[in-house]
Amino acid sequence: MASTSIFPAKSKASRKNPRSPVRATTRARAATAAEGVKLLRQLRNAPAVFTLEHMHKLEAAIEEDADGPARRIALLLLTQPGAKFLDDVARAREYAVAVAELSDCLVAYGGRLRQLIDLMDAVQVRVTVALAYRTDMDSVFQQARAKGPEVHAAVTPRLVIDNTRVRP
Repeated sequence: MASTSIFPAKSKASRKNPRSPVRATTRARAATAAEGVKLLRQLRNAPAVFTLEHMHKLEAAIEEDADGPARRIALLLLTQPGAKFLDDVARAREYAVAVAELSDCLVAYGGRLRQLIDLMDAVQVRVTVALAYRTDMDSVFQQARAKGPEVHAAVTPRLVIDNTRVRP
């Protein structure tokens, strides 16, 4: 099964360049105040990480959930005791081949999940760096957190996506 990535390809420059926007934002967690100023400057000059077309392709792939069957089979296998699973694999070659196919699917699926996690971590750092630009950052976080757990479901409708950017 050929694997095609739904994520934009990393350029050689971004893999090698320690000043690339993605690398810069992922280092923000351990930043000192001086590094924070540097990260803020880098964020100000950072290009978009990917295009709206890439964003829509990623969302479509997530909604399609092509990995759903493999994920459900994998979770089902976790409901079996280890001894039964080993016996089933040892007993039937056809079953063993199916398990090997599943293994390959899960490796690819895990890679896609790790890429998505990396993107979410990078954007979370970008958001934190942007909020650090505000003198009232602490009270902004307090106000957001005071709304409770339902804030996660409510945030998305409050952000409007236009043709070029996300705006309040």
